[in-house]
Amino acid sequence: MAEYDFGRRIAKLRKKAKLSQKQLADRIGRSTSTIGYYERDLALPPIDALIAMSEIFHVSLDYLIFGEKSNTLNIGGLKSSQKELLIDLAAELSSPTARSPKYSNAQLDLLRRIYVELGR
Repeated sequence: MAEYDFGRRIAKLRKKAKLSQKQLADRIGRSTSTIGYYERDLALPPIDALIAMSEIFHVSLDYLIFGEKSNTLNIGGLKSSQKELLIDLAAELSSPTARSPKYSNAQLDLLRRIYVELGR
């Protein structure tokens, strides 16, 4: 098993985001000393702080905690219309008709909508 380096990962992500410990602390509602504890692996953040940090750093929770790449798409920064399109596409492409080599009209329509929406 790899060495547990949660604290170093937090410090690296914080520095990459050009945030001081105080700035990060203010953004997640914690004290500067608490951020120092996290970065030195002396304390673990509660789930609400983990979620806030994952959003600030634009990383998944599994990456933040374990340092592993996620197979999930972080859609937090997308507009609600863009999120809805991706959800619709996933549902449509996972339908039984998606197993055939040709796309259905609904699937093609979703692909066109995504191209238009995300191409803006």
